[in-house]
Order: sequence, then structure tokens, then C-alpha cells
Amino acid sequence: MENHNRLTLTGRLVNDPELKVTKNGTSVCRFSIANNIYIGQDHVNFFEVTYLGKLAEVANSYLVKGSHILIEGKLKQERWEKEGVKNSKVTINGEKIYFLDSKKSGAKADSDFVDELAF
Repeated sequence: MENHNRLTLTGRLVNDPELKVTKNGTSVCRFSIANNIYIGQDHVNFFEVTYLGKLAEVANSYLVKGSHILIEGKLKQERWEKEGVKNSKVTINGEKIYFLDSKKSGAKADSDFVDELAF
């Protein structure tokens, strides 16, 4: 049986998106979001999110620090060793993005604002 790895999460961008292009021409957009939950008291989780391709370019064009979004994607655990110490972190590979702010309050771009994107 195949495992299920699906995530839906809302939050606000902690920083402006950072867009890079790989050697093979793939656009990669990264940013962090803060997600507030209540577990006996208020608690904030921070997640690193990565989008690839056309969706990376769109995210970079429309999002700014503080933008309110809903994302759908998959969790990925990254592991590495540095100076003999094993490290890991969980990141999110974004597959869809929903813009929850109005165009005036959060978007960088002026035209063709869309509410939902997935490629």
C-alpha cells in the first residue's frame, strides 16, 4: 500500500519570496510561513516552502512578506550531517497556492491577480 503525504496549511509569509533559477532553467521559489495554532496556548509553527517551475514564478510575482496564503503540497524531511552532528528539518513542496489577501493588501503585481494556481 502506498503511503499518503498530503498537506493543507494556511499562514502568512515571514519573508519576501526568493526566486532562483537552476542550471537547467527550472525556477525555484522559497519562503517561510508562520502558522498559528492553539494547543492549550497559542503556538506558532514556521515552515519553509518551495515551489518549482511556473508556480515558483507566479508566487514570486504576487507574494510579499505578510501575504496570507493557503498551500497544498507534500512534506519532505531533509537530513544532513555537519561536523559529525546529524541534522534534519521538515519542508513543504508546494503544489497549489491560494491567495487569501485581496489584491490591494498583499500582491506585488498589479494585473491578472488570481485566487488559485496549480500547474
